[in-house]
Amino acid sequence: SMSSTAGAHEQGRYLMHTSYTQRGTIQHPHLGAWASKLGGPLSKTLPSYVKVGGGGRTLGGGFFESRHAALPVGDPEKGLPYSNKHKSVTQKTFDNRIAMLDKMNGEFQEQYKQKQVNAYGGLYKEAVKLMTSKDLEAFDISKESETTTALYGESKFSKGCILARRLVENGVRFVEVSLGGW
Repeated sequence: SMSSTAGAHEQGRYLMHTSYTQRGTIQHPHLGAWASKLGGPLSKTLPSYVKVGGGGRTLGGGFFESRHAALPVGDPEKGLPYSNKHKSVTQKTFDNRIAMLDKMNGEFQEQYKQKQVNAYGGLYKEAVKLMTSKDLEAFDISKESETTTALYGESKFSKGCILARRLVENGVRFVEVSLGGW
């Protein structure tokens, strides 16, 4: 069991995830952000830190770069929705759109030379790389056998655990599965 001197669940969760008490506007890195920052990525395309399930706040990177924050997956059965280009968009059209976005982002980054601005562009490039990667299949729990699914159970939390296992097996360094904020 766990206990803390924090008088409420939200503050207790924060302490559990960061080992810090909440302090005004300071956001501390969560455990997964530390694992991402100190351990680095295990995969060239998958994120280092994923949070599965709703409830509670998204687990941020705190004062680390935004790439160390959790990639939120709300419903494990849906995986990463909208991560495939629409069937009506050709590869050429997609590439043209990305080139145009890179140009606009480049101009903005040149005008506002800040760490957060550069991090946004980097995250966008990582997302596009994942979209075109075979590693995206790690988020698809429908590929699991009926036997495996039966072993875990049919609840959302069980399916979140299946997804967490798949992600770890494919190179995600840290995965948290939540159950209604826990």
